[in-house]
Amino acid sequence: MKILTRRNAMLGWGTWKAAKGIAKYHKAKSSVPNTPSAARKKKSKRRKLVAGTLAAIGSIALLKRMRKHKHETGDMPSSTGSAQ
Repeated sequence: MKILTRRNAMLGWGTWKAAKGIAKYHKAKSSVPNTPSAARKKKSKRRKLVAGTLAAIGSIALLKRMRKHKHETGDMPSSTGSAQ
């Protein structure tokens, strides 16, 4: 039973430390005025655009690779439909 007690104590300690850190972060964040500058907004939009573009390129490349692999291995469904 010592192991369970020790494990629960560690989980409780970790949870308490995390909760205190989150509370401090929220308190500090609320004390700073929330007025982002125009340059900051522009950077944010640019980052989102770049991230979206990279995600689209990556998904297209992945789909092309999967299709190419399917054609090379010959994983074409049979026209008869019978299992051999």
